[in-house]
Amino acid sequence: MLSGSLPDCWMHWSELIVLNLENNKLSGNIPSSMGSLYQISTLRLSNNDISGILPSSLKNCTGLQLLDVGQNNLNGEIPTWIGEYLTRLVVLRLKSNRFYGSLPLNLCQLSDIQILDVSLNDLSGFIPRCFHTFTRMVHKVNDYVSSSVSTGIDSLYTIDPSRGYGRIFVNYEYITWKGKNYKYDKNLWLLRIIDLSSNKLTGEIPINLTNLVVCGGESLQALNCKPLKLLYIRRTEDFVDLL
Repeated sequence: MLSGSLPDCWMHWSELIVLNLENNKLSGNIPSSMGSLYQISTLRLSNNDISGILPSSLKNCTGLQLLDVGQNNLNGEIPTWIGEYLTRLVVLRLKSNRFYGSLPLNLCQLSDIQILDVSLNDLSGFIPRCFHTFTRMVHKVNDYVSSSVSTGIDSLYTIDPSRGYGRIFVNYEYITWKGKNYKYDKNLWLLRIIDLSSNKLTGEIPINLTNLVVCGGESLQALNCKPLKLLYIRRTEDFVDLL
């Protein structure tokens, strides 16, 4: 298990595609040199003790498809540049940090997003009505078979300290549902999830958001989910559990 601060030397690894440092004891801030990972597609820093804000230099990582910084001590507002520059994101996981403020409207520009998890933060304000523009959430499953997304976040070459250099790394995501964790790897591209739970969101649920319908696919059928697969907003300020 790794400990200490993240090194500020990432400008020497500009061709790195996948970086997995999750489930360690890393602390300190995310170094600005991580913005030099111009080829990065998957960045996992979850379940550490990383603090500070998301550095604006990460907006240079325009090829990111999976960004997971959940379960840390990050704070500040969710940066607007995520929606402006990281437009290829398929998975954005900011769960269980100390982010505050409102959900930025720029997130609506993430047209490829399939998993958006901002639960367990201190977010307030309204759910943006434009969230219904997450078009990737309403595509038929068959549309993914030939999609670059179906392979782009499945298997990639990696440098992963726990697995060794140059081995095949299969992307995955853990989904928490009613106290249980479910791991999805080969079928990760089938998931469509929005988790806004355990925040201080107020106002009405945008009607267009609840109208998002996914055609086909049974990846979460056993969980008795809604057509969106997961629209989870439990324990917010004025909302009730829809599931």
